[in-house]
Parts: sequence; C-alpha cells; structure tokens
Amino acid sequence: MDREQVSNSTKYDRYPRIFKAVQRATNGDSLRILSFGCSTGEEPRTLAELYFPRSQIIGMDVSADAVATAKVNTAHLPNVNILLSGPDSLAEHAPYDVIFAMSVLCRWPIAKRMDDLSQLFPFARFEASVAALIEQVKPGGLLVTHNTSYSITQSRLIRFLDLILTARIDQPGQVTRFAPDGHKMVPGEIATDCIFRKREKPWADAPDIPLRIEHESGATLGTIWLPPIAAREQTAPAESVAYEPAAAEE
Repeated sequence: MDREQVSNSTKYDRYPRIFKAVQRATNGDSLRILSFGCSTGEEPRTLAELYFPRSQIIGMDVSADAVATAKVNTAHLPNVNILLSGPDSLAEHAPYDVIFAMSVLCRWPIAKRMDDLSQLFPFARFEASVAALIEQVKPGGLLVTHNTSYSITQSRLIRFLDLILTARIDQPGQVTRFAPDGHKMVPGEIATDCIFRKREKPWADAPDIPLRIEHESGATLGTIWLPPIAAREQTAPAESVAYEPAAAEE
C-alpha cells in the first residue's frame, strides 16, 4: 500500500466524537483494533486509555522514526503493540474488529492549493488502499476513515459496506474532497461518512448499488441507491479491489 499522507502531525484524543461513536457501535471489550498510520502513538494511547482499555490495540506506521517514538509513548500500556507498517504486517495481525485510518488516505496540506488531484493521488490508488483495509476487517467489523481526499461512497467498493450514521463531524477541520476524476468538489455539508460496517455478504455488483444506513445500535435506518458515476466506470480498478470475500447479496 502506498503512503499518501506525509505529515505525522497528530494529537491526543483528536477525534472524540468519532471514537465515542465507535465505542457505542461495538461492545468495546476484547476487540482487536488497528490504528493505521498511528504516527507517534497518540491515537493508540487514546484508544487504550480512554475508549477501549480491555481491547488489543495495534498501531502501525511506515515511518521508522514515528514508530520508535510511538513505542516510547505507549510503553506503559500492556494492551498496545506498535509495529512498522509493511507489505506483510497488515495481514499478519488480521483480521481486525475495527480499523481506524484517520487523516491517512489524503494529501494534505498540499491538496489545499490544487484543483486536480488525479496525478498526485489518483482515485484508483485511493480505492486500492481502501480495498486492502476492507479485506482485513472481520465481517461485521468496522472501517473508520476520516479526512480522506475522496469518499468511499464514490467507489463501487461501497457494496462491501454499510454506513453507520453519525452526527456531523466538524473537528478537526476537513481536508478538501475531490471527485473520482480528481477535480475539487464544491464544499458542502460537513462529512458524516466516516464509520462503515463490513457486510457479511456484499451487495451484487450492479449498476446501481444500494447503501444501507445503520444506527450505532445496528438497527437499519434505511437504504439509498447510489447512481452510477461515470468516473467509476472509467477508472481501471487495482487487482486488490476485485476480491470477493463472500457471495453477493441479491
């Protein structure tokens, strides 16, 4: 998986609304949780100390310097393990009940000054990264993303996921969102598409893909049909996008 976000900027308890929502959507006990792109360890420490003290927290980052600092910052926490992220480490410790990928699948702040992200960070590479993460989540588990350059709802990968409804997330500030063709989108509502539950069976790969919306309790609130987006059809999917973990739901 390619590294996209080159900044290691982070802080303790950076996303309290999202962490609390995930806490409510899970039982919070005996989970295997991945902090993907954990930087210097503030997120794994937050998860272990404030939200999931009885779960196993694995932090991964591609920066050896960040990993060394994260190990120091979490050395007092027996349920935290910090690892250097590499081609095999993600799968080696899978499957996960929850994967957090927060401010990782983006190019920021350089994208703030761009109108077209397609050359620097194409949508196909975003999809390949999301697919790699989906593959390592247990069926029924959660993929939690925030501050991404693209929305997962713009991808046909959404057929593997249900969206858990959350309150509007307005802190910290949002990164710029781009359409699948790489062009900057007109700013709209603050993002709420950040917590997804992996379906036991994916939706069939039809032109219109239904998106089921859940309450944090697991109750279904409704289903909307996402219309085809031309750029989806024009984007050549990476090999990792095409995996089929289960039979499709009709």
